[in-house]
Amino acid sequence: MQISLECMLDISEIIISMEKIKRPQSYKEIFRTLGESGILPEAFARKIEPAAGFRNILVHMYAKVDLDRLYENL
Repeated sequence: MQISLECMLDISEIIISMEKIKRPQSYKEIFRTLGESGILPEAFARKIEPAAGFRNILVHMYAKVDLDRLYENL
C-alpha cells in the first residue's frame, strides 16, 4: 500500500508540474490541488486526500499501524 500511495503522489506531482498548477505545500494538498484544478473530480479528491497522510504513517510509524485504519484506507 505504501508503494501504491507513493506512486499516486509521484504521478500527481508530475501532472501538477506539467500543467503548471500551483504547487501544493504538503502531500495532503496534492489530491486537493488536482480536484480544485478539475483534473480529478473534487469529491474523489476529497475522499482520497487522507490517504496522503496515511502514507506518512506507513513510512514513519509502520510498527504502530492500526489494521482497522489500514483496511479503511484500502
